[in-house]
Amino acid sequence: MKPLTDVVMTVGALLSLATASALSASLYYSGVNPIPASNTPPTNPIEKFLASYPSMYLTEKTELCHGTQVKKGFFSDTRYDMYVIRSGGPVKAENGLVFKHDIYSQFNDDSISATFSWNGENGAGMDQDERTAKSIYEGICAQSSVVIRTKAEQLEINALDATRKPPEPDPCQDEIRKVVGVESKISTAKVKAYLDQRDALGGSSALRRIEVETINAKVQGQHNVTMQSLLAERASAVAVLDQCKNLSTTKATAGDPLDQLRRLKALLDDKIITQEEFNIKKASLLK
Repeated sequence: MKPLTDVVMTVGALLSLATASALSASLYYSGVNPIPASNTPPTNPIEKFLASYPSMYLTEKTELCHGTQVKKGFFSDTRYDMYVIRSGGPVKAENGLVFKHDIYSQFNDDSISATFSWNGENGAGMDQDERTAKSIYEGICAQSSVVIRTKAEQLEINALDATRKPPEPDPCQDEIRKVVGVESKISTAKVKAYLDQRDALGGSSALRRIEVETINAKVQGQHNVTMQSLLAERASAVAVLDQCKNLSTTKATAGDPLDQLRRLKALLDDKIITQEEFNIKKASLLK
């Protein structure tokens, strides 16, 4: 995945697509052996699936899907028989946010040939090939799917498995999301400003070129106003995030008995408190 880039992991596929250029068979196999025309049903699919995610904390139902995928060629169509297992769970991104991820593993003749994970909340960070791959797996599961572990069963298993722990989100989740949201709006605004520009085609009249320049100047002016507003919004969001982080650090430090003892020792050394006061507070902190 691009590590859930923005997974994680950012948001994106855990394994790179074998060939990222075209909608060919390379989307459907692990890069070594193509999908057999007729796949054998997988045995112990959950065990094989979990082996791909040895510490994943699954929180969604687990389904085994079976269907067909057609790769269209110049002269004939090739039909692939496919088995896919899918589930989902939280994944912590590099920026500290925890996102729900959709997870898919593809079986080729009883063995997993590819495993992918995408941000299930908003699909952020997915490129076109990843969106195509996900739609393929969703299409397979739409043809036929069987629940082999319910959500309730999965949560019960989690509670008994000490090796699988939910990721702990960093503090200031709301503040981080605000900054990420503003960054997204800035990126969108830049793209819009580019697309709104006009081109004066070769051979255009002088009047047409003047008209285009006038339109582009207006577009740029509007873009500048928008960007100034967004940059101010980002600066405000970053300031709030920094304040939250500083407060979280202060609280964490304040809750550390050893750190409090160090500060008390400094007060004692500076003769701000007496030895008796230091001893009383020290005994209280070390209880």
